[in-house]
Amino acid sequence: MKRRGWILGALLCIAGLGVVPLQHRPAVADGGGPDVYGYHWTDDLEVDLEVPSNALGLGDADYEVVPIGFAFVFYGQAYYDLTVTSEGGLHFEGETALDGDNTALNEAAFRGILPLWDDLNLSATGGVYYETYGTHPDRVFVAEWRDVPHWIDAAPYYYLGDATFQVKLYQADHAIEFHYEDVDFGWPAFDLGAAATVGIVDGVQGYSLQVSFDAAALDDDYAIRFEPPEACLDDDGDGWSTCVGELGLADCDDLDATIHPGAVETCDDGVDSNCDGATDEQADADGDGYSNCDGDCDDAEIDAAPGNAETCDFVDNDCDGEVDEGVAADGDGSAGC
Repeated sequence: MKRRGWILGALLCIAGLGVVPLQHRPAVADGGGPDVYGYHWTDDLEVDLEVPSNALGLGDADYEVVPIGFAFVFYGQAYYDLTVTSEGGLHFEGETALDGDNTALNEAAFRGILPLWDDLNLSATGGVYYETYGTHPDRVFVAEWRDVPHWIDAAPYYYLGDATFQVKLYQADHAIEFHYEDVDFGWPAFDLGAAATVGIVDGVQGYSLQVSFDAAALDDDYAIRFEPPEACLDDDGDGWSTCVGELGLADCDDLDATIHPGAVETCDDGVDSNCDGATDEQADADGDGYSNCDGDCDDAEIDAAPGNAETCDFVDNDCDGEVDEGVAADGDGSAGC
């Protein structure tokens, strides 16, 4: 198929149709980044293809949410499942397809991992597969687009060749790899990623690292590795990394799974459990001047706080563990609440 693609490209050039012939990448290692968050990429690695066996049965413009098999930290946030799409990419937006009309990543508003975001055509042939390999803490999630053709707006609506490529997500260091076995569709306008977007993006937080957009920057038997900044790890497995993420906070103790942003602050233990820079504090949710750590027995009830007078209202007003004790409804001195 590759031979026919080259011949077709050459014939089209001879015919004066303006098709640019394929140009393969140089042997010198390439790379890019870091982006604002700290991810960088390099292609200084060998292609290593797995053979995932879980077929998704996707059609054109289709998707399926699948488990990763471990907590994978992406741009500082932990995910336990992701969405595999028919359009050459993964994302973390739940049950939505990926638009076949790819864009530059600085224009994308979603969170995605995109080895070959393009208008692929799974209704014609090919398939998408996934599997998680290994054991904790060295598991690897693999998604593969196998023998997938490109859409073309003319009969038979896909062209001569097809592509095979993979994404790998690593539990140990939260790195991402793209492995390309074949990115030659047999049509120069699509070959080697010429019409695709390649990279990673968290458009919600405003981060992206683009390898290429509508440029023939890929090759057969080629691989790319994305690595987060060294500190962006989740060693204690609590779903929070040491880089700033959700809530604008980072895990302040990545060796203790009970300490992370969003954790409930424990009173009188001298530990900043929720990583907000303060120790043993609790919010005064009801605005009565007392937090849980100050002895408020019901922080959702403004009439319950230490030192309050007990009234006949079925509330432990003074937080002594008793309700309406010593209070008479009619004021005659007898408890009648």
